[in-house]
Amino acid sequence: MIACRVLALVCATCVAWALGTSTVVAGAGADVDRLHLRDGRTFEGEILTEDTQYVRFNAHIDGVEVRLTVSHDDIRNLERTRPATLTTPATSPTTPAIDDRDADADAPATFDLTPGDAVAGDMTGPAYSVLPLRGDIGLGVQARGFAEALAIARAARPQVVILPITSDGGMVRELDALLALIAQWRRETGIPLVALVEERAYSAAAILAAACDHVYMTPGSVIGSAMAIEADEQKQQWRAVDEKFASAYRARSRAAAEQAGRDGRLIEAMIDPAVALTYSADEQGRVEIHRVDGGAEPGAEARGPQEFLVGADRLLTLTADEAVRVGLAEAVVDDLAGVLARHELTAGHDASPRARQVLESQHQEVVRSMQHYERLTAEVVNQVELLERQVAGERAGTSMRAQYLRGLNRLQRSLEQVDRLARRYPWIATRVEHEYEVPPADIAEQTQQAIDRLR
Repeated sequence: MIACRVLALVCATCVAWALGTSTVVAGAGADVDRLHLRDGRTFEGEILTEDTQYVRFNAHIDGVEVRLTVSHDDIRNLERTRPATLTTPATSPTTPAIDDRDADADAPATFDLTPGDAVAGDMTGPAYSVLPLRGDIGLGVQARGFAEALAIARAARPQVVILPITSDGGMVRELDALLALIAQWRRETGIPLVALVEERAYSAAAILAAACDHVYMTPGSVIGSAMAIEADEQKQQWRAVDEKFASAYRARSRAAAEQAGRDGRLIEAMIDPAVALTYSADEQGRVEIHRVDGGAEPGAEARGPQEFLVGADRLLTLTADEAVRVGLAEAVVDDLAGVLARHELTAGHDASPRARQVLESQHQEVVRSMQHYERLTAEVVNQVELLERQVAGERAGTSMRAQYLRGLNRLQRSLEQVDRLARRYPWIATRVEHEYEVPPADIAEQTQQAIDRLR
């Protein structure tokens, strides 16, 4: 679900369409590709990639480049300036939002992890790869880009792949794809994935880190608080997802942590506030986690003294020291150099800088798209406010009608760009939901009434 209330205004675009206007985007010249959709719209620009299901198109819209991913079912005709080159689709081009209830029924994602081209720098010592995962899951961190980076890194045959993580969380659906990718990487390569939590790994990022083969924390960093939530549009607030979805999410997350050798109950306590935990340590220092539901577990007295970890009605979030104490992380290290030291790689080299560049380029693209989305959203709000003032006018002459219709057409174009960006990056919409106040949902009816008067 695209939660942003701004997108509720997309229905207003039918007002401009009802006037018989067409949407033909001004191109960048004669030597351009043209994308003709079945709904009558035409876009000019360049075809980036094409496979048997989708066309990825770089459209020139009012001087702004917008990347579209369009199903062949929605395309009436493609005018190409060069022969078509088909690629093999790796994943779905769109990422369903957090409350897609059928996500647990989907087949696990499969990625192409065939080793790519390795461009190495200093070749001294053993090889390792560093692939930073920073930003929101589903926005700054996407399975498709991560798979591409891993394939490049794989060609260098690193001893480990280190993932510095700083994230506030993100989309459950994209997390599922990332967990499937980690499982596939483990099956195909056996190369350890090492998570280094820098500052914070909340929500989906906490599950992602726990699924790695090794976890390290920097001083002052935290990990946890992973309950799945969705936007309640009626109450304009966040709420926990229903139990059917939450149960499947808990099971997938717990299984991912257990495959990496961690206690799944720690993950459950991060997700479910009803889970209360204690822990104890034996004489050898081995830690055991105990779940407490309305009282101590059977045989708890025989295990010796227990320490309280998290109570009911609270989500588990651990500091760096706490994560090490209960076995979620292996150690607290100052920085990347500390990880390299623990894996005896201080004399080694990062063998796949191009893989890191792939992730950095993706992050920059997302940042630009986010900024463009925010500008468009603010523009939509301003345009609607202007139209509302014009609707409130007592009488409207010919000049007012022309101005009004120009405003409607501009609003339509902005809304279409907002919709395309939100479809490409659904998490964008949820991030800006609370940042903008938008007009009520009956704006389309008000606008139609104004057009009827102007006619």
